[in-house]
Amino acid sequence: MDAVYIPKSSANNFSKAGQVFALATMARKKSRWFPDRPTIFEAVELSEDAQWLFDFHNSVEDLGRVMILPPGVSKPRLTYLQAAVKEVLHNPQLIAEGERAERIIEYLDPESTLKNAQKVVAQVTPEQKARIKALLSREK
Repeated sequence: MDAVYIPKSSANNFSKAGQVFALATMARKKSRWFPDRPTIFEAVELSEDAQWLFDFHNSVEDLGRVMILPPGVSKPRLTYLQAAVKEVLHNPQLIAEGERAERIIEYLDPESTLKNAQKVVAQVTPEQKARIKALLSREK
């Protein structure tokens, strides 16, 4: 037996193809694709370090696909591009096609995206950074 972590949408595709079996969702919230599977927090007792690491990983994963522009883009251009992306990602036909293809579109506004990115990057203390490195480098 072997185990691997893969993102939820990929796990759904591999599971449908019979290539993997989902054991648990590696987050506090159940996956939309595996509602009958427990979360890792429900499945096993986790140390405080492990809980923190899963929460941190999910904060990174929750960033999703972030669109980044080069420095110096004018405010009017930025506003225009943000409005265009919002309009496209709220298009009912695109959302329906995404649902059919199981490529879920979840729009997050620029302010919320910035807040999430700052939470992941800027608000991690030096002690937490050291903790991440230590947790990830532990030998099995």
